Amino acid sequence: MNFIVEGPRSKHGGDEPVSSIPPRFDGQQHTKQFWSRYLRVGILVFTFEAVATLAYLVLTPNAAHRTFLITFTSIIILCLLSNIPLTERVASAPWRTKYTFGWTLVAGLVLTLEIHLDGGLHSPLFVLLTLPIVSAALALEIRQVIVCGVATLGEFAYIWLNDPAAQRSSSEIAMFAMSLLGLVIIAVGVSTARSRLLDDEYHLRAELATLATTDALTGCLNHGAFYERLEVEIDRALRLDLPLSLLMIDIDYFKAFNDTFGHWAGDDALGAVGAILTKTSRSFDSVGRVGGDEFAVALPTATIAHAAQIAHRMREALSGDERPSVSVGYAALDPLRPSAEELVRDADRSLYEVKIESRGQQANQSPRTASPLDDT
Repeated sequence: MNFIVEGPRSKHGGDEPVSSIPPRFDGQQHTKQFWSRYLRVGILVFTFEAVATLAYLVLTPNAAHRTFLITFTSIIILCLLSNIPLTERVASAPWRTKYTFGWTLVAGLVLTLEIHLDGGLHSPLFVLLTLPIVSAALALEIRQVIVCGVATLGEFAYIWLNDPAAQRSSSEIAMFAMSLLGLVIIAVGVSTARSRLLDDEYHLRAELATLATTDALTGCLNHGAFYERLEVEIDRALRLDLPLSLLMIDIDYFKAFNDTFGHWAGDDALGAVGAILTKTSRSFDSVGRVGGDEFAVALPTATIAHAAQIAHRMREALSGDERPSVSVGYAALDPLRPSAEELVRDADRSLYEVKIESRGQQANQSPRTASPLDDT
C-alpha cells in the first residue's frame, strides 16, 4: 500500500453536521405546498362563513346585540383577509402548526361568543360550531386535535348552560351533543391516521435518499453523492477558514484479481474495502466509491499531517493476504485554488505518482503535490 505524504499544515478545530437526506428527498417543498394551500383554503372558508354570518345579522336587524355583532363580525372578516398575503410566509415557518392551532381555538371562541349573543341554542349559527373541529383534523397534531375537540365540547356546554330559555327539546340537544362528540372522535381518528401516514412517508423518503446516495455494494456514498458532499465541505472549510484533505484510494491490479478469483471475489473485496474505510474514518468524514475500484475520503478539519495519520490507520486495517493491495494518494485544499476540481486533481496526481513509483508500498513525501501553504 502506497501513500504520498505532503507537508504538515496548521491545525484547526471544529466540525459541522451535514444532513444525510438530500433536499430533493426531504419533502420540505411538498410540505410547504400543503400548508400554503391548507392555510389559504382555510382562511377563505372562514371568511366565507363570516360573510354569510354578517349577511344573516344584517338581515335580522331587530334581534339582540346587532350593532355589536355586525361590528365584531366585520372586524373578523378584515382580520381574515389581512392574513391571506401571509400564507406563504407562515407555510414556510416552523411555527405554522402553533399558528394554525391558535387560530382554530380563537375561531371556536369567536363562534361561541356570537352564538351566545345571538340567542344560544336557538341561533342558526349554532351549526358552525363544528367547523373548527373539521379544520383541526386536516392538519393539526393529535394532541392539538384533542384540545380543539375538548374546547368545542366545552363551548357547547357553555352555550347550553347559559341558555335557560332554549326552545329546543332535550332530545334535540342530546342528539347534537352526541353528533359533536362523534365528530371529535372521528377528527382524532383522522389525525392519528394522517400522522402515521406522514411518519411512513418520512421513513420512505429517508430510505429513498439512502438508496439514491449510497453505493449498494460497499455501503459508501456513490459518485454523485460524494462529490456533492465534497462541495459542501469545501464551502464550509472556506467559510470557517478550516483545513480540508482528500484521500484517493485505488485497488491495485483489480482487473487481474477479478480474472484470477472471479467477480464474486472482486465484489467481496470491494465490500470489504468500503467497510474498512468507513470503520477507520472519523464520524464526520465522507467515504465514497467514485469509480469501479476507486474510493475517496473527504477529511474535514484535517491537515496533511492528520490525513497521513488517518491514511496510515487505514493502510494497517486494509493490509491482508486475502485482499489485493491498495494505493493511496492525498492532497489538501489549496486556498489559492479552492475548488473540488483542483482538490481532486491534486489527489489524483499523488495517486498516479504512487502507482508509478511503487504499488503496495508507503511512499515518501512528494514535493510536486505539496501545498504551497504547508508549514515549513
